[in-house]
Amino acid sequence: MLFGGCAKIGTPTGGPRDVTPPRFLRSSPPNYSTNFSARKIECWFDEYLQLKDINQQLMISPPMKKKPSVTPKGKSFVLELNDTLKARTTYVMDFGNAITDNNEGNVLEGFRYVFSTGDYIDSLSVSGTVISAFDLKPPKESFLILVYNDLSDTAPSAKLPLYVGRTNASGKYRIDNMAEGQYRFYAIKDNNSNFRYDPFTEPVAFIDSVITLSPHQINTDSSGKLVPVELPPFYFFTENDTRQYIKNTNRKEPCKLEVVMNIPPKGEILYHAPSFDVHEKLIAERNHSGDSLTLWITDSLLCAADSLTLIFSYFSPADSSRKTDTVRFNYFDAGGKKQKEFLQLKTSPSRGGTVDLFAPLAITAGKPVCKTDTSKIILTETLDSVSRPRPFRFYRDSLNPRLCYVACSWQPEGSYVLNMYPGFLTTCQGYTNDSLEVSFLAQKQEFYGNIILHVGGHLTSPVIIQLYEKNLVDERYISSDTTLVFSMLKPASYSFKAIYDDNHNKLWDTGNLKKKQQPEEIELMEESLTVRSNWDIEKTWILKKRITGSKKNNK
Repeated sequence: MLFGGCAKIGTPTGGPRDVTPPRFLRSSPPNYSTNFSARKIECWFDEYLQLKDINQQLMISPPMKKKPSVTPKGKSFVLELNDTLKARTTYVMDFGNAITDNNEGNVLEGFRYVFSTGDYIDSLSVSGTVISAFDLKPPKESFLILVYNDLSDTAPSAKLPLYVGRTNASGKYRIDNMAEGQYRFYAIKDNNSNFRYDPFTEPVAFIDSVITLSPHQINTDSSGKLVPVELPPFYFFTENDTRQYIKNTNRKEPCKLEVVMNIPPKGEILYHAPSFDVHEKLIAERNHSGDSLTLWITDSLLCAADSLTLIFSYFSPADSSRKTDTVRFNYFDAGGKKQKEFLQLKTSPSRGGTVDLFAPLAITAGKPVCKTDTSKIILTETLDSVSRPRPFRFYRDSLNPRLCYVACSWQPEGSYVLNMYPGFLTTCQGYTNDSLEVSFLAQKQEFYGNIILHVGGHLTSPVIIQLYEKNLVDERYISSDTTLVFSMLKPASYSFKAIYDDNHNKLWDTGNLKKKQQPEEIELMEESLTVRSNWDIEKTWILKKRITGSKKNNK
């Protein structure tokens, strides 16, 4: 008898998924060889493998000027040396997360191949952590630890390090197989992979004092494993750039010229044009940080020009002089049908939103405003079903010619309507707004909460107390034990930071490697505080100014 039927299509299960990374079997020459002189190294594993991002993952200590070439060969890989090896030197090749199996991509983490061109393998080890001086968090990306036996101040920028290490996701690092001696330690975010510190463009950290390693520091734990010497923590920072230059310029719109500086300038950016009066034809818009300048063209003929040339002048702190740059702004109009243009307006809060009781309503125009007519706006308040016009205060922003405000003594839970009619705001080209109606509510009084913070600790220097809710909310400056009240806070989770203002300038100051100056110390409150509506939180914070590892080392 024959039975017919349809074949069932499926994927064979084949057993459980492989989660085991490749296992190292042997190598030629053997791992941890001494009197090493080979030019080729081959390592075998128990399964077929891949090498992922080998150029980024493979880190050799001491670094080599000419990188080796690495080629996978089924269950092995071959590494060919392209540089001359130093005499009587221990080399460590750390493959990071490069070695994975061929099928599932399981990673063999931290495989190392070690050899010495001398009679023995160096055995001293160090470990430590790298964290941000500004918020005490580990770096988001890996940092390199650079170790020098050249103790000069110029070494990290001018020379390759003797040893190099790499931080993990927690900011921790470990460097093994070091020789006894005196060293200086640095940590950098090596953006250009040159194993050197590039000032101003790369975050850096350093340990103040020279670290001495000697055989008597070798210790083992109960299982016989080597215990590394724990170094003081690194607190990384980015140095203040004293160079001043124009970083970027563009003209994405015919009437809008943008200039971005590398850092906020000290003093005003001056500008003029060879062919027109900038005071008559341009309106300046500056951002709050001061590092960008937007120039709006008020003349329609200038807007239509394909190319405009401006000359900028600004102060450069690096050489205490004024620099001059000539910038050409080009714009090409691809054409297209043009429609009648209205001045676009946006409000904060927007329609249906809620305004904070002590905040104004903000109005942002799409282009700079040259003329205002407050008779063209009406603010109406409704309380207990009774509507009435409300007086308000209208004012312009001091930096942004597109931004203005409507301020009023908002009544808790009041309902408001702001009507803006044509002619309320007008640009220099004569464009005005279309009619716009925005309805919004005022917040409830009981919506807010308060934090009462008692700060103690027998302060010996002024402290900046900062309150954060994602971003900075408020800050206070104190010089003795005191009680601070932070009122009218929105319900959220808040955190506190203390900055020890040693130079009394009411700012957090970054470090300076050349001057051997560490960043100003900070302290974070260990717990966050959750503010609830109509609720007071009372908290005592006893500050304990930390003594950084680098300063401990100097004692």
